[in-house]
Amino acid sequence: MRWKEIDLDTARMRIGRGIVDSVDGFVEKDTKTHAVRTVALDATSLDILREHLARSTERASVCGAELSDKAFVFASEVDGSQPWRPDTTTRSFRRLCKQAGLPDVRLHDLRHYVATRLLASGVDVRTVAGRLGHRNAATTLNVYSHFLPEADREAADVLGRLFDGAVAKAEDDRH
Repeated sequence: MRWKEIDLDTARMRIGRGIVDSVDGFVEKDTKTHAVRTVALDATSLDILREHLARSTERASVCGAELSDKAFVFASEVDGSQPWRPDTTTRSFRRLCKQAGLPDVRLHDLRHYVATRLLASGVDVRTVAGRLGHRNAATTLNVYSHFLPEADREAADVLGRLFDGAVAKAEDDRH
């Protein structure tokens, strides 16, 4: 992710490229689906990104460098010219999970968690698919629409309210 892909004013992030480790070293390339998507950012993420940008800008300045809009958000060089190794985040995540007592959680599990929770919270499947980069909402449903007991409880409660309402209306109509 490069800073030019994040619009802090409109709270949007453009996702269209990624870094892969190849035989030629790090290569920046299109996403797996070759599609570019733009997703909204929440207020907390925006605050964190603003703080990170301020720290990165200060660090570059102290070293006599400058961040351009082409600088990587997570960079190994003070000017942002070189991205982190693709596995850096994974290793850091594993270390944090181990410290938190969650040794078997993988970084990719967060994607599953987010997708499942968004669907369970009533976010429409097309929006979730778009955020995940799926071209087809059916892919999102096939992969992420796990049976959640709390969602099933809510479904039962909704049906109960519908039935109770229909019975009450029928009784009112008879009187």
